[in-house]
Amino acid sequence: MAYDYRMLVFLNGKGTLEAGDAVYDTAKNDVFIISPGVRYRVAAKERRDIIVINFDVTYRNSKISAPVISVTEELFSREKIIEAFDLSLFFGENTGVIKRTLPLGGYELCEKIYGIYMEKRSFGDDIMMSALFAQLICLLMSDTSNARRNPLASEIYGYINKNHNLPLSLENTAEAFHIHPTYLNRLLQKNYNTSFRQLLLKVRFNKALHLIDNTDMTIKEIAERVGFSDSSYFSSAFFKRFGCYPTVYRK
Repeated sequence: MAYDYRMLVFLNGKGTLEAGDAVYDTAKNDVFIISPGVRYRVAAKERRDIIVINFDVTYRNSKISAPVISVTEELFSREKIIEAFDLSLFFGENTGVIKRTLPLGGYELCEKIYGIYMEKRSFGDDIMMSALFAQLICLLMSDTSNARRNPLASEIYGYINKNHNLPLSLENTAEAFHIHPTYLNRLLQKNYNTSFRQLLLKVRFNKALHLIDNTDMTIKEIAERVGFSDSSYFSSAFFKRFGCYPTVYRK
């Protein structure tokens, strides 16, 4: 288990990846992005080359120092997680594992990143690797964006993201779009692999994490700012999702 994101790029060979409660078959050019706190194990049926890149999107103060190593489930502590952002929102996933195929140009970027890493001599090399990795992420996201997605589902997602602080419900959101609540939920399930409630919670928690890390607002103020009318419910929901209370997360 890791405290930041892990990207696994399978360059050849076949095998399996156990991640969370699922088992994935892996082959050449498969890319997996594993969220912090998700158990994973690679099993190979033959010799294979795998590039593993650990990264964070929004680094926050942590009780562990770099480099960030993986640990066993018994030693893992959720309050030490470095990453504060749910990257799956960009990929339309609702699990701790994102699977994609290496897009055109992706292999060359991986080669460059690996080559610089093996020979890096200065801080400038770190900047170069970060820039190349950003290109790789953009390629993967672009490949996702090009997938056929219902325009109405995208519009609903944008509406939830913009109005997350309001007392949104499945019913009043469906009414805003003049559709049936069941149909709205079905659209989100088909296009984002999540329900209205789970998507709303994801957006609110992402906004809350940003405020906890970057402001001096109280937990009660943050809960209200992101759309939770009851700060006690916010704290208990936060604990259920992240394994610690927001006050502990902030320390």
